Amino acid sequence: TNLGTMAMESSTADAAGGSNDRDTIAPNVDERPKAGGTSTDTASQAVSALTADEENGGAHEIAGIDAADTAHCEAQQPQGPTMNYGASHRPELDGTHVEAFPVVDEQYTSVVGEPIKPFHQRREGRVVLMVISVLLVSLAVILAVFLGANGKEESDNIEAAITTSEPTMKPTYDPRSTLEIVRERGYLNCGVDGSIDWGGAVNFGAYAADFCRVVASVALGNPDKVNYTSVSGDQFIKLQERLVDVLFAGYVLTLDKAVKEPTTGLKFLFGTPYYHSSIVYLGEQEYIRCASDGKRYGVCEDLAVCAVDTTEIRNLIPTILPAPFVTFGLFPEMSEALQNETCNVLVSGSYKIYGDSKLQDKIFSGSYIMSSFHISRDPLVSVIRPGDYAWFDLVEGAKAAALRSSHRNIEVAIGPWTCPNSTELPMSFLNAPRCVGSTYEVFERSLGPNAYGYNNSFMPTIDAYNFGSLDCEGECDDALKYGTLKRIKERGQLNCGVYIPPHLTSKSLQTVISTKYCFLVAVAIFQGDPSAANVTYLGSEDFSVDFLPDFPADFDVVAGVNWEDYVSLDSEISEERLGKATATSFYYWQDKFEYNGTLYDGVGKGPSLFTHVADSTFSTFTEYVTASVVYAQRNKITKNSNQNMPLAHIFGSGLTFMLRDVVSYAGNYDEILEEAISLSDQAVGQGWNAVRQNIDLYAGLPVYNCDAYGTCAPCQNLDFDGVEVCLSIGFA
Repeated sequence: TNLGTMAMESSTADAAGGSNDRDTIAPNVDERPKAGGTSTDTASQAVSALTADEENGGAHEIAGIDAADTAHCEAQQPQGPTMNYGASHRPELDGTHVEAFPVVDEQYTSVVGEPIKPFHQRREGRVVLMVISVLLVSLAVILAVFLGANGKEESDNIEAAITTSEPTMKPTYDPRSTLEIVRERGYLNCGVDGSIDWGGAVNFGAYAADFCRVVASVALGNPDKVNYTSVSGDQFIKLQERLVDVLFAGYVLTLDKAVKEPTTGLKFLFGTPYYHSSIVYLGEQEYIRCASDGKRYGVCEDLAVCAVDTTEIRNLIPTILPAPFVTFGLFPEMSEALQNETCNVLVSGSYKIYGDSKLQDKIFSGSYIMSSFHISRDPLVSVIRPGDYAWFDLVEGAKAAALRSSHRNIEVAIGPWTCPNSTELPMSFLNAPRCVGSTYEVFERSLGPNAYGYNNSFMPTIDAYNFGSLDCEGECDDALKYGTLKRIKERGQLNCGVYIPPHLTSKSLQTVISTKYCFLVAVAIFQGDPSAANVTYLGSEDFSVDFLPDFPADFDVVAGVNWEDYVSLDSEISEERLGKATATSFYYWQDKFEYNGTLYDGVGKGPSLFTHVADSTFSTFTEYVTASVVYAQRNKITKNSNQNMPLAHIFGSGLTFMLRDVVSYAGNYDEILEEAISLSDQAVGQGWNAVRQNIDLYAGLPVYNCDAYGTCAPCQNLDFDGVEVCLSIGFA
């Protein structure tokens, strides 16, 4: 869990100034009457709109879009993209058309945001990291006592329900969606990691099983209608052959696996993370220090590392330690080797360590320690079979409902009338917290009561999956010769819609960033040319209930849409809206959220890039685009050092430079954010929008960040090295 930076507030007023930098773009609207009572709006070549606060209850409520704003581009720039406003975006803009043209006006000046200094490099950041490290060690004792007393009975019940690893009969192929099959069958077949112990102070087996129960609650109205099936290396075969309906089996996603899962060659559907695991060192303190420092002489000459043989660890460890010091193997073998002193350091995903009761005992007794920094982050994701998009949306919605319930303080309901325990009633995502609980309740039940926060401050929330391999086995398919990418290339432009929710405007920060991401996709396709983006703004009327299910052919991608705008979490589930579009990882988080008319602190909604489900290759391509600027941020690559971005062969020779082109045009995530803030209406600042680092402080035990939900317990003022820190422990 990482601590983040506070919002970077700019003191500059509304007007966003021009610049001779071709990549600093301030789209503006100039309403001029023309014959017939319509008006023509003009906008600049590159980005657009700027920001406000968030949907429903932001810092201000502006119904219209300011007139007579001015944009600037280099005069020698090729003709810019067309910016259009949807016909019903705002009443005063009906029928408008926006054309970009270069304007030079020296009365405007650029507003440049101050560089965002990493939190851990500031004095107060170092103090906070030290405080949390000390605090979390003490929490380990609480964890052992709490879970030893409360977690055993439930885990025993779930563990007893696990079936054998091999079902008795291979089912025949059924062309129906999994949702229809599960509801007719009356129970969920859920694949779980067979190598994880069910028990111990940290019961990761029960934690993963609770997410199976969350899905069953939504699909069947009953969390107990689950058949647990143990899986291992055969998990994707079992999933594809419908022996299981969903996997919560500790699978670590890298983006190359979304292009082609290596054991089957298929394109499975990978969900959002249900747990953020980390790759860590475990062992005796002296040798942990040797491995962390890469020291291999003197007291470290006996260093012997046992590394769990996963793709991620096998790619990572050779960059840290020479081969003679490392042995690779399966987790059970490597765990046993550490305990019998064949090696003195184990490299593994933290969730595997939590799933080994013997290692847990060693940790809590003080015999072993975990490294204070994790080597890399390993997001564990749910998995659905290829093309099963309606079922994928239901699983994602069930997880999202449990997560948002942590925001809203909705807890597991008491009484049989709240959890329906029946398929007779309409499906509802709210059955997830009603029947199983919020994500914090699930966390606390199995992983411990360790929620902490730093004075209700902003934490880094921007994340992206690691690339994995950017090469192919054999020759890579040329993605520009097929599907959506081929149509875009032949058309000569990317058609991108930008949704502007109620209470936001074209100058709201979310809108500015969303527009910028349209240009990122365009430059990735068109060899770095931002003029290939054609942007249309969509208001709430354009974004009708039928919009995304139909996903009009005139849009290749729509930015600015939150998943909750697409599939409502509070109403009965409409199966007609499931399985129509896919979304990338969030590239921006609003700083507040509203529920039932109340405005809460904490992470609000986050927009994504939405694409049609018909072309999974293009959907994955847009995920690579969003990941590119996060990768650049994590690796300290800037616009000026874009040549350090890796080449990507995975989409074919025509797109080899796509990652480099994106960063050459826009820079890393901080550079994009700083520019967007300077161009925005200044209503909000940085907020939660900082990148979570791959290598960072590691707590040594599972922790839950209450700051992100605005529900921290009252903090206590502590003085460390002259810096006052207000630290929260637990939820209010």
